[in-house]
Amino acid sequence: TLLIPRRNRYIEQFADVVALGLPAYFQRAHVETGRHVAGAEHQGLHDTYRTLLALRRQFPVLTDPDAERSVTALETERILLLHARNSEGAAFAILHFADGPVTRDLPWPVGEWIRRFDASEARFAGPGASGPDAVTSEGAVRLRLPAHAALLYTRNESPE
Repeated sequence: TLLIPRRNRYIEQFADVVALGLPAYFQRAHVETGRHVAGAEHQGLHDTYRTLLALRRQFPVLTDPDAERSVTALETERILLLHARNSEGAAFAILHFADGPVTRDLPWPVGEWIRRFDASEARFAGPGASGPDAVTSEGAVRLRLPAHAALLYTRNESPE
C-alpha cells in the first residue's frame, strides 16, 4: 500500500481520484441541483450567493481590478474592514470573525452609505439584520456587530 502524506487539499483530491477512480470521483464531486429548495440552510446559502453575484453586477467597484482598495485589520476584535473606490462609486465591507458580539467605533470612510448586504438577515438563514440600513459617517461610526457578521455598504448614489 502506497502511503501519501495528506498535507494539503490538492494531494487529498489526487489521492481520492486514485482511490476511487476518475469516473467515480467526478460522480461524487458533482453539484447537486435542487438542494436549495430542500431546507432553510441550503436556501439561505443559495440566496446569499445569488445576492452577492447580483451586487457584483450592480456595483462595478466590487470587481474593478483598478479600484483603489484599502484593508484595515482590527486584530483584537477580529474585524476586517475593506474599502474599494473608483470613479463610479465606493463600497465598504465589514467582516467580523469572532464568536461573540462586539460594539466599537469603526473607522469608516466619510459619506452617506446604504446597506446592500447583511449575512444576518433572515432570508440568508440568519437571526435578523444586524447593521443599520443607512450610515452617515464623519470618519468613524459606532456599531454593534454580532458574531460572524458580514456587511456590505455602498455610497448613497447607486448605479441603475
